Amino acid sequence: MKTGHKKISHRKFFDYVSEPGIVNLITGKRKAGKTATFVSVMQPAMEGTIKGYDHDVSVLTNVVFVRGGMPGRNMPPGMYYVDSVEQMFRTMLNIYEEKGTKARMIVGMDEAQQHMLADQNADPVNQAMLSFLGVIRKFNVSLWFMSPTRMNLAPKIRQFIDDPVKAGNLDNLWFKDLPRIKKMISVSNLDMKPHQYIVIQHGSEHKGRFLYIPQTSWLTKVDELKNGDYGYDDEASATFTYSETPDFDHQALLDRTSGQRKSDMPAMLREYFDMLDAGEFSKKKSGGVEADDQVSRVMRARENKIPWKTIEAYEGTHKNTLRSRIERFSLEKQISGIKNDDEPHEGGTT
Repeated sequence: MKTGHKKISHRKFFDYVSEPGIVNLITGKRKAGKTATFVSVMQPAMEGTIKGYDHDVSVLTNVVFVRGGMPGRNMPPGMYYVDSVEQMFRTMLNIYEEKGTKARMIVGMDEAQQHMLADQNADPVNQAMLSFLGVIRKFNVSLWFMSPTRMNLAPKIRQFIDDPVKAGNLDNLWFKDLPRIKKMISVSNLDMKPHQYIVIQHGSEHKGRFLYIPQTSWLTKVDELKNGDYGYDDEASATFTYSETPDFDHQALLDRTSGQRKSDMPAMLREYFDMLDAGEFSKKKSGGVEADDQVSRVMRARENKIPWKTIEAYEGTHKNTLRSRIERFSLEKQISGIKNDDEPHEGGTT
């Protein structure tokens, strides 16, 4: 009986599935090993054991890790725990400032079905991640979603880029097709267990191929970890929320970085979060006098030929939103003037 399966070049393969702009979806029944697959693929890259792979990669994920002999959550070096959209962008900013904008990042969302289902368009996490999908390459990010479902997910996630009917953003579908895997093991006379394989499909016309995923040390059960060793907690619940700061706005953040040089992106992100933490956006969203003040500032700035890019940076608001506020303000003044003209004037002729 054979004891192995033909391996794929780990360097070339990992480079392909983690290239900025790539979207991966790992599906399968519960306890089939979806998160374990993600962890096993990430560990060699985090530990720097992929021969010839020279990219500096960071992983941002809501998968919970622990360390033997230590209390609480402990993430391995190069891995960052994020459980909100806001925290994801803040962590990305910290990585940019530490490593530069060429640093590759992998964002892995476990239990994606809690937020990314097609009928959950109103969920702010869904809105944010779908907006982020279109610009992940600019941010040097590859996205990984893990979910027991596929067909119920939003089409932008579940549909391949080359789908002839309704194209989405998906590049690679990983799925635990256990009946097909068991048949392959039997026909090939392999001394392997089904959970060590996964089927990966690279496009809508691709039939899928078997991929051997070597089990790594990070899959060790939590209560069996030796002191100092890392492992992921397969019984911890994965959560992902929108924000911790009430005035956080992912679209304003994305608008702020659009049309900018990539080298300027960290500064734009830093400026946004500095203003957010200082409460600047709560003042500008409050309406009333402060809203009127913003319109007046923008109108004066435009009269003085200050470019929209500079105004956007100062106000923390996209120019389209600012234009709408100016138009609404002007319309309200016009309506107010008409009402005043219709009102009877005091006095009269004698």
